[in-house]
Amino acid sequence: MLLTLLGWVWVITGILFLMKPQWLRNKLKKKSLKTIRRWTFAIALALGLLLIKATWGMTGWLPTLIFILGLVGIFKAVFFLKSRSAEKVVDWFVRQPVRIFRIFAIGQIIFGAVILTV
Repeated sequence: MLLTLLGWVWVITGILFLMKPQWLRNKLKKKSLKTIRRWTFAIALALGLLLIKATWGMTGWLPTLIFILGLVGIFKAVFFLKSRSAEKVVDWFVRQPVRIFRIFAIGQIIFGAVILTV
């Protein structure tokens, strides 16, 4: 149930960002760094947990690799929350052209659809 809800949120926000990519850029400019760090932490934590949950109970080297990537994602989220590099990442992201935001939106829609099919 939670995975389905997360999938729909990803698809809907991806569609919104695809239609209005400048809206995302303006929101990023207006938000404080602390708020963006919290959202980045939440997204990275959710993705890490999603990767771990997806491989739970599977055997083989690929599920093990995906499980390890999920753990690394969780650790990176915790370290990113406290790092100074978060400001540089946000500044870099805001300076990107609109087509990059559209590419991220398409990726977000695809990722949401994959979550819905799992």
